[in-house]
Amino acid sequence: MATPNEYINIYTGNVTKGGTDGSLVSQNDLQTDPVSVSLDATNNEVKYIKCAIRTQPGYKSNRTAISFVGLTREKWQVAKDEDFANANDAKTKGLFRNSLVITDTINSTNTIIWFKVSSSSDERPRKDMTVSIRLDTYIVTV
Repeated sequence: MATPNEYINIYTGNVTKGGTDGSLVSQNDLQTDPVSVSLDATNNEVKYIKCAIRTQPGYKSNRTAISFVGLTREKWQVAKDEDFANANDAKTKGLFRNSLVITDTINSTNTIIWFKVSSSSDERPRKDMTVSIRLDTYIVTV
């Protein structure tokens, strides 16, 4: 089971905008509850994962950067949610990039983000655990 960071965390699973739901994503390469996806590289498969970011109660952030580090980080992208109804909306309307800076206030309720994870037919089957999500944030008390 993941242990929450003192200030800010990412959540996955069934997350709702403005809620406090979801499963806490593990940190510091523990891999106990990572953001996880299975892809069929022979079909150049791409999947979209809805996640949330929120601070612990009593804190907020007005600037949070999300990026990726690791050997296959180019296969991961992030987009801010624009009230997408589902993953297909995120696919067709999302502005996915290698990094995202959120300047809206992130507080103790969910701010929705989307991850796009890609595969390519030149990949061999494997379990790739080389990518980490990096959060750089400026946290203040409420």
